[in-house]
Amino acid sequence: MIDKIRTLVRKDYYSEFSYDYHIKVVVQYALVLAEKVGADKEIVELAALLHDIGKKEFGNNDHHLTSAEEARKVLNKLDFPNDKIESIAHCIESHRGKNVEPETIEARVIMSADAMSHYDTFPWFFFDVKDNEKDVKERLIWTKSKFERNWNKKIALPEARELVRDKKNAVDLLLDAMIEL
Repeated sequence: MIDKIRTLVRKDYYSEFSYDYHIKVVVQYALVLAEKVGADKEIVELAALLHDIGKKEFGNNDHHLTSAEEARKVLNKLDFPNDKIESIAHCIESHRGKNVEPETIEARVIMSADAMSHYDTFPWFFFDVKDNEKDVKERLIWTKSKFERNWNKKIALPEARELVRDKKNAVDLLLDAMIEL
């Protein structure tokens, strides 16, 4: 089932860049955390693979909600058990830490893994600098605040913080130095 979902989402829902530089990283962190905290690995891996699938059709706004609905559709077509579908959907709905609070260990794993992935793909946040509405310094300040929100709210597990603490410190150091230029 997981291989089928992986193939489907890579082909139909994500660009190669998005899959390779976000989804794969989220999956990797989610599985490491699941092992450390005793979360259901199947739920976690499927939620990690599906957590952003609503972005393609519906955009970034409320993508946690549109992605949960799209995940339900995909998993229902594959006759996945309804209780597991709802567990996966909850992980997806709560992964942004917005509107829906994570109520399960699996949901806290996905929320943490999503934020953790940003430390591995830190340069990704500068692709939008070409946006005429923001100069480079504004983009750096926005990025710094996003990373602070992620650390303070989304990285909800101590095990997750420990895994990325050195990367967080390095990113903070770089952003601070760049903002001061």
